[in-house]
Amino acid sequence: MSDRSVSHEKLAAEIQELQQKLSEREESVRRLQQVVAQANQAKNEFLSIISHEIRTPMNAIMGGAELLLETPLSQEQREFVHVLQSNGDILLRTLNDLLDLSDLHTESLHLESQDFDLLNLIERTCELLASRAQAKGLEFNYYLDPIFPCFLIGDPARLRQILMNLIDNAIKFTSVGEVVVRCELQTASAQEAVWKFSVIDTGIGILPEKLQQIFDLFTQGEMSSVRQFSGTGVGLTISQHLARLMGGRLWVESQEGKGSAFHFTATFGIQTNPHKPIRDYPERLKGLRVLIVDWHETNRVILREILERWDAHVTDAKNSEQGILALRRATTNGEPFDLILLDGDLPSSDSQQIIEHLKQDPIISNLPIMMLTTGEHRRHALEHTEADVSAYMIKPIKRFELLHTIGTILATLSEQKAPRPQPAQVSLPPLRILLVEDYKHNQLIVQQYLKHTPFQIDIAENGAIAVEKFRAGHYDLVLMDLQMPVMDGYAATHLIREFETQEQREATPIIALTAYALKETPENSLRAGCTAYLNKPVKKAELLECIAKYTKHEVIAESPSLADIAQDAAETQRDDNRVVVYIEPDFAEFIPEFFEDIRQDIQVMNDALREQDYQEISRVGHSLKGAGGGYGFNTISDIARSLETAAKEGRAEEITLWINKLRTFIDEVRVVYRTESGEITIVI
Repeated sequence: MSDRSVSHEKLAAEIQELQQKLSEREESVRRLQQVVAQANQAKNEFLSIISHEIRTPMNAIMGGAELLLETPLSQEQREFVHVLQSNGDILLRTLNDLLDLSDLHTESLHLESQDFDLLNLIERTCELLASRAQAKGLEFNYYLDPIFPCFLIGDPARLRQILMNLIDNAIKFTSVGEVVVRCELQTASAQEAVWKFSVIDTGIGILPEKLQQIFDLFTQGEMSSVRQFSGTGVGLTISQHLARLMGGRLWVESQEGKGSAFHFTATFGIQTNPHKPIRDYPERLKGLRVLIVDWHETNRVILREILERWDAHVTDAKNSEQGILALRRATTNGEPFDLILLDGDLPSSDSQQIIEHLKQDPIISNLPIMMLTTGEHRRHALEHTEADVSAYMIKPIKRFELLHTIGTILATLSEQKAPRPQPAQVSLPPLRILLVEDYKHNQLIVQQYLKHTPFQIDIAENGAIAVEKFRAGHYDLVLMDLQMPVMDGYAATHLIREFETQEQREATPIIALTAYALKETPENSLRAGCTAYLNKPVKKAELLECIAKYTKHEVIAESPSLADIAQDAAETQRDDNRVVVYIEPDFAEFIPEFFEDIRQDIQVMNDALREQDYQEISRVGHSLKGAGGGYGFNTISDIARSLETAAKEGRAEEITLWINKLRTFIDEVRVVYRTESGEITIVI
């Protein structure tokens, strides 16, 4: 055999051996992949089981803490319960992070698409975390670019998750200074908008070589940070992945010892025809001369940007010396200020100097003062008497609460100078109106709105009763709630229209009433046969105008102007641990019963939370949302809206927080109504 033949045989044998090894390696890889897949499946099953095993007792613990807060406790005992709740929230958030991490690894983490209000989301998120920042003595504020659009389409829950991770870290790693959240529009088209979100702190900062590592799993810069500040180190990893899913990116800028700025971008759709409340009323503040006195530059800048957006003329000062100088200059120029926004966290002597200066000058002695303070510094701020300060607001300031509170102050001043408007009158014979509404307090509100008219109001508690009454009688107009038990407003309207067709009757105007703010609601109500649509809480002027439009019965209502501002939101922070709410005198007799019903609703929601009955919590929140705003309790309406949203998304820890806030509000509120002889306080 030749050497060449031997060489070929040897080469063939080597190739065969290599092919055999390759096959073995491929089989080994296949087995490893199978083992990894089984391990991932086992891990996911374990996380699912452990999630259930942790959540079930945690719900009992959190529910027990809620019930404990309803019993008589000392201040120290209450603090212990709050510590229990706070740490329970941390445990639940950690569990959620681990579940998201599992989804990330299996590529099953995905986004949902729904309508949401960006301003509302930012305010609610910051409200949840503000007390933690203020407890550490930090200034905490946020700024949202006022440029359209704020009504977006995307995944609000995941956006909130990123923000809460970043804000939570900023507060955790900052001991002195401030935490600021900024939201700025980058680009926008008719279909979508790109927003940039920044969370900026003055904390410990990050070493340059550690900047990229912090986005790695289970990393907090170094182990000493883990021991000092706690946490799992997975929040940033998840946030980075979520930002990418939103069509953006997450990055950080930092200097050790000076602080950090975490930024991320996200792309959202723009709602084409959002059903939104009319919130921006620049004509109410146009030309208003406002003096801001606040030692903190960031606060002054944010307040100035908001007020100037509403065409107010703004001057700012960082202390009492500059503030008094500005007051003197404005008076000398014949252009005195209309309002002072005074930082309640200024040294007591600074605040008092400004107040004393006002008292000594007869030209500006009645100048209203709105004091801005944190929950941690309320007691210091309240050293000033109610006669000195017109209203209090708790930081961080909500944009439209600021507008409404200013409106309330202006309305109060206007009432002192002008006679009280006369009740509504009608110029034609009475109407028969069928009010279809299941919630007692919404019934009472509409009845009181129409109290000074000759209209006859007949009530049906659900759609089935409404159809029976409509068939048996004659009505000039129907006010139809859409969400009711037994039969909802859609079905009732459809049956009424069928009856009118059969009887060859002319179509009766049916006005849909609902607390839902979904853009589909108006379309669905009109498709069902409704004539028009009003969103709860319904304002008196809106209701009378709608009745006049569709019945040709002209109604002369009270002038809206400044009085409507007070009705929109007449809540102010006034005395120790109390919020003052000004309401219409006609509602005074119903408020004690309303508050007692809310206490029962709180018990119902706590029971439902223990049973994980989120539908019941959503139902209660939905009912309270309309009635709270109708009576003038905008805080109740806002909390109820948040409860309804959290219940729909099954967020137990957030539901617990909002139930707490609702209980605190009704325990601390002071309700005041005005008569021609002055103010009368209702003790609840």
